[in-house]
Amino acid sequence: MHACTGCVLVFPPRLRLTDLLKRAQFSGTNIGTTILLSRVIQTWVRIHEANGTSITNRTFWATVYAMAIGVNYGAFSTAFSASLAGLLWRDILARKHIHVRRLEFARVNLPIIAISMTVGCAVLVGEVYIIRDKAPYKPSWESGDVS
Repeated sequence: MHACTGCVLVFPPRLRLTDLLKRAQFSGTNIGTTILLSRVIQTWVRIHEANGTSITNRTFWATVYAMAIGVNYGAFSTAFSASLAGLLWRDILARKHIHVRRLEFARVNLPIIAISMTVGCAVLVGEVYIIRDKAPYKPSWESGDVS
């Protein structure tokens, strides 16, 4: 059991956060998950501001990029229901009497996901360590800058 903001969540130990979010009613696809995690990142920044501690540019942007990769790869996954596009695609195929089994869908997508995730994460690491520095992150609501 984990306590979180006054509520108690009970889930199996091997359940990933993404699985938990996809099962939650407010984030059925990657769109809801993106909105939720964006708010979590904003709150994280504000908590650091309130405590007088800073987050480095590198840490902040690594978090943002990782979230972007995670929610989009979550949508392009081994399950139809992970994205609205997957649900629509499955519905169109069903209307044409083409049935794709979940296991077949997962089997075809798994190699693609593995390769693209490896490349995406390598680019993320490069972006964070080559472009971003260790200077304190200044939120756009403070500086008027969005970079």
